[in-house]
Amino acid sequence: MLGAPILLGCLYLCTMNGTVRADYSLLGLSSEAPTDQTKNYTENGFLTAFVLNLSSLNMGDPDNYSERYLEKAFAQYQPDEASGADFQNPDVIVILSESFWDPTTLKNVSFTEDPIPNYRRILAENHGGSMVSCTFGGGTVRPEFEILTGMTTSMLPSGNVPYQQYVFNNIYSYAREFKNQGYDTIGIHTYQKEFYERDRAYPLLGFDEMLGEYDLHAEQHFNSGPFLTDESLVEEIMYQLEQPHEKGVFIQGITMENHGLYLNKFDPSEWNIDFTSDTLSEEESNLLHNYCKGVSDSDAQLGRLYEYVMNREKPTVVLCMATICRRWGTISVFMPPPAQSPPPLPQTGQRKRNIRCSPRPMLYSAITIQGTNTAQTAHPFRRIC
Repeated sequence: MLGAPILLGCLYLCTMNGTVRADYSLLGLSSEAPTDQTKNYTENGFLTAFVLNLSSLNMGDPDNYSERYLEKAFAQYQPDEASGADFQNPDVIVILSESFWDPTTLKNVSFTEDPIPNYRRILAENHGGSMVSCTFGGGTVRPEFEILTGMTTSMLPSGNVPYQQYVFNNIYSYAREFKNQGYDTIGIHTYQKEFYERDRAYPLLGFDEMLGEYDLHAEQHFNSGPFLTDESLVEEIMYQLEQPHEKGVFIQGITMENHGLYLNKFDPSEWNIDFTSDTLSEEESNLLHNYCKGVSDSDAQLGRLYEYVMNREKPTVVLCMATICRRWGTISVFMPPPAQSPPPLPQTGQRKRNIRCSPRPMLYSAITIQGTNTAQTAHPFRRIC
């Protein structure tokens, strides 16, 4: 009878006590929960791997953490004045563009044409820059969570999946903020909505609907790759914008077409961007050809959405950004710069084209620049993408 309490006590001591966890290294173990669970269980065995994963439940409070401290910290960010009576509630679209970055930044590679001309055109006309993602190679859910909530995942254990581990009740998000103001709130992902448990977590974040690949009203578009194309997402966004909304609509769309793996991903007959290089191997060239095919498709649909929004009568804000850069194995040439953010931040005053920031403040910055009621600012709104 005493065995179970003793075992639970040992597990608690090993996983929740910081001093004990700091000594994991003496056993050749890491105190951080591993992200590759197959490797974790294969190398460490069931019990050890299970104990290591339990450490992800241990979240300590930051220094000085208290309600009084937070109230004081946020006091400096309170608005000086609210929006005027003539404020127009814009529709707001947030697009997380899978693995979007600028391949022309690669060294020793010359392209015969620009893979992302629409991105550059929009960047020249609007706010934009680079996003320093909180993850690399995988884990889209982490920057996605930061963008939606404004919270950081840096205080969470390594390999965390916020929706699965921490979102079990209604929590604050920008979707909920818009919902509280009377907006319809819709999440769209051109993949399985159950992945990362988005279908369960999104309602807790304030979304009225979470649409997956089988819920789309738009046509499902495929090429020789394994995923729905960005064309499907853009057409679904257009469909949702055309529906009646009493006050406005907040849409978050997550693309999938340009997801890895990239080796032999597309039929070579669909490669549409060529390049020359004296340093790339045949496999590396294959990877880059396939990546350029995907990112150029994403760029084309970004341009299509831009033109659509620019011709809408109703004011619309579009914030488009990457979430992560994918891993390219051990190929050093494919260690790209921080994830690029296609710019759809509108212009109010001087253009800002060299912004560099993390995911957390991006949505707040967009609505502040545009003067939406959520930000409680008085800036004029412009119909841009």
